[in-house]
Amino acid sequence: MLAREILWEHGGAKGAAKSPNMPWEEALRGPFFNTSAHSFMARGGELLYLQLTSLFNGYKGQGFHALFPPEECKTYGHLHSVTDLSKLRTSLQAGLRQVLHESDQAIGPLGEFIRQTFEEAGVESEGTSDTADL
Repeated sequence: MLAREILWEHGGAKGAAKSPNMPWEEALRGPFFNTSAHSFMARGGELLYLQLTSLFNGYKGQGFHALFPPEECKTYGHLHSVTDLSKLRTSLQAGLRQVLHESDQAIGPLGEFIRQTFEEAGVESEGTSDTADL
């Protein structure tokens, strides 16, 4: 949650597969770490959940049960139970704030420990860092 997504470009015309014996330092300088592409949406069901919730709450047809065979209505019933999308949004925002707050409380002291340990050991930064918009 704290790091931005970085994709390793292995295949393709400029991919790292063309240089299998490349040293790590060269890989760091090359175009193999892509910070502008995203694949995270393929792993989670967050977007699908929101799309289905929107569909079921905006459906003006014969009713929710007309969309599915009877044996599957219970499977998707929780998506139809959200009757107000603004309440869903508020609930999701509050949940995300809580997750971020709790992760900061857990990870913050660890980051501070690492920073202090590096300072005490005289370890300098390992190069430039790129900023990322959240």
